[in-house]
Amino acid sequence: YQRGMVYDALGKYQLAIADYKSAVKYNPDLVMANYAVAVDHDTLKNYIEAKKWYQKFINESKNQNDEYVKYAKKRLAQI
Repeated sequence: YQRGMVYDALGKYQLAIADYKSAVKYNPDLVMANYAVAVDHDTLKNYIEAKKWYQKFINESKNQNDEYVKYAKKRLAQI
């Protein structure tokens, strides 16, 4: 997950996405990685995947009033 964040900072979104997906594979409770995947797909204008990952993040988030969840719902409505 941390390496994915570094890749994000470097603008290497495909590498970041791969690391985030790997992080969730090994730690399913790391729902923020789903959000990061969604944002990266959104940044790459891959809206179909972005919608899928935003929805996955929303579904798995425990706090539905969280700012990240609110943003994810907003983006789902906009895409």
